[in-house]
Amino acid sequence: MYEKAKKRKVNLPKRLLQDLVGWYSTTLKEVEGAVSAGAELEEKADFWFLKLLARQRSEVATRKTIRTELESRLSDLIEKINRIAEAIAKKTGRPVLAIVDGLDKVMDLSRARRMYYEGGASLRAPACKVIYTVPLALFHTTEFGQVRVTFDNFFSLPNVTVNARDGKPDESGRNMLRELVHRRIVPDLITTEAVEQLVELSGGVLYELVALAKDACSFARVRRGERVDVEDVDRAASRLRNVFAGMLTDAHYRELWRIHTDPLHRYINSPTAQELVHNLSLLEYGDGDAWWDVHPVVRPLLEEQREAFGNATVARA
Repeated sequence: MYEKAKKRKVNLPKRLLQDLVGWYSTTLKEVEGAVSAGAELEEKADFWFLKLLARQRSEVATRKTIRTELESRLSDLIEKINRIAEAIAKKTGRPVLAIVDGLDKVMDLSRARRMYYEGGASLRAPACKVIYTVPLALFHTTEFGQVRVTFDNFFSLPNVTVNARDGKPDESGRNMLRELVHRRIVPDLITTEAVEQLVELSGGVLYELVALAKDACSFARVRRGERVDVEDVDRAASRLRNVFAGMLTDAHYRELWRIHTDPLHRYINSPTAQELVHNLSLLEYGDGDAWWDVHPVVRPLLEEQREAFGNATVARA
């Protein structure tokens, strides 16, 4: 909030800056670094809020020190957050909204459980509106019942539907994904077939679409191709498939098989299914009446494993 206020030339009261600089320099003196004793007040504040933030992002040791110190003084930290939020609101005449993005990418699901289940009250403490992102798998844990009532509201953002529940193409979703590809890659530099392959293999996950497109462009450049073609997209998908192959277990494959071959693609909650949702090999679709299917890149791996489940082929029912 301090960083955004500074960029928007919202001048915070000097008394508040003095209090913040004094508190941070006392609390985090182990990571103080080089800041002149005679520096101006705003320069000192910039050090703590901007330079220290940059160090926290890049240095593991600094991050651990900050976490340890601030966790033991959480109530003090919340009080400082509230003072900044209140000062910004008073100066601008507008309420503060903080969006804490990226927490949906926490790889350790148990850590996400602790964060929102045990720490929910602290996350609600800031005196401003806050939107937190969460891993989708958290919605399907036993702890989510308590998490749900702790926060004012919750909602999920389902993946873009590439194929409907019955397997038929969803042109509305596909058109949106095609437009996204063409905003990232000049249309003349990618074949129509390659775009369609990217849309299909992404499973409607925007992050996957962009990542596959980026890798496909790299492969096209390596072979000195004039345009990105299907071969480049397939190579990008193969690279991603190897990542999935390295983390999926027999229990994972059995659960993926069950869901994929179910005509209704029903989701039956289990610790295994939660892991699959968390690692994106199982994708959620639909708003309200949600349904599930296997990530398109993972399906060839299921085909390779079909002998473990009988002689049936992996196909939509």
